[in-house]
Amino acid sequence: MPWNQKSNRGWSPLHLAVYFGHTAVAKLLLEHDADVNIVNSVGDTPLHRAAYTGRHEAVTLLVQHKADIHVINAEGFSPKDVARNKDINKLLEAAENHRTLETSPKNSCRSVQEMATWTNTVQGCS
Repeated sequence: MPWNQKSNRGWSPLHLAVYFGHTAVAKLLLEHDADVNIVNSVGDTPLHRAAYTGRHEAVTLLVQHKADIHVINAEGFSPKDVARNKDINKLLEAAENHRTLETSPKNSCRSVQEMATWTNTVQGCS
């Protein structure tokens, strides 16, 4: 099945699913090996589109599937840069902190969702 096939504007099914808030569809696509970091014609990943539209559940899903939170689109923006919702920004910051902590041998954080429930600090992780 062409899970990564793009439209004439470069949007994949995953881009469309997260943009319009169809998280269950996005989850199904990811379970069938859709590319979580696929880019459209302007360099946006599905994470850019989910962050831009404020789709908290979709952002969480993409981050859990190892979406690149640092990718820069053609306009020079990361997913965090295009997020217009401060809760999405906090979630992306938590994901960034969590991925940094993953390399620490003392990391006790269990998930990005868990990190997102905390404040901007990394309290709760030892």
